[in-house]
Amino acid sequence: MMGTLRRGDVDFFTVDYYEKGNQMYQYSKDILDQIKEMEGLETAITLDIKSVYENGKIIEGVEYQNIENGFLTKRIKDQKLHSFSVDIFAGHSYNRISFDIEKDIIKINELQHKNYKDYLFFEKIFMGWRTLGSGQCIDENCNS
Repeated sequence: MMGTLRRGDVDFFTVDYYEKGNQMYQYSKDILDQIKEMEGLETAITLDIKSVYENGKIIEGVEYQNIENGFLTKRIKDQKLHSFSVDIFAGHSYNRISFDIEKDIIKINELQHKNYKDYLFFEKIFMGWRTLGSGQCIDENCNS
């Protein structure tokens, strides 16, 4: 079953695969990569991301959600959220803000300002988390 995520006049494609009425897989392509292929006037788009479903939920792969003026993309590994990004469309503008989760740190990157990186540090405390601080890096020599 072919599906689309729509933003303005542009469709972003997904293909869902079912067995006995149960969704097993979804094939898709990263939204930014689809935009690049469409700008290059490609006639065929290769859906190179395979998401695996179990009991109606993605346990490995990528999950897309329509949000106002964009998409929220969650990357799931081993049934856990590994990273997520927000693709934002405004008129003829586009930007992506990415959040990579690594233990107690969330790394934040922005597409339009490739040298921008920010880090949020967390410490687990009783019944929750608290932010220890954030560090901004605008130098291209920042540590990853």
